[in-house]
Amino acid sequence: MSKTPSQKYWAKIKRIRKQADDLWQVIIKELCPICEVCKRPSVVGHHFVYKSESNYLRYAIKNGIGLCSHCHSLWHRNNASEYGVIVARQRGDDWFNDILIDKQKITKLTLTWYQEKLDALKKAN
Repeated sequence: MSKTPSQKYWAKIKRIRKQADDLWQVIIKELCPICEVCKRPSVVGHHFVYKSESNYLRYAIKNGIGLCSHCHSLWHRNNASEYGVIVARQRGDDWFNDILIDKQKITKLTLTWYQEKLDALKKAN
């Protein structure tokens, strides 16, 4: 049974989204090799503003934080506000205000949007 055009469209989005997510991780880990909370080596690129809270910031490099596995685990165990304050203090008010402004922006998730974001990440890498 062949896929419908809609199924093909969403399969393409899923494939491109996965590539972009993986590349974003690589870039953040390269740019932030030290955990921004405890200063151990970082192993994960974490979204300061979660992907579920802002599609606009999903692939924004400035929204990426390098975390070690310990701090990443704790961040997701309801210590987000405590750790978020640490990161915000380190990065400064200008960065934090920019993030809050961008968090309010809305974007339409289309195949073209995902492809543009993947292409931009490839250039940044």
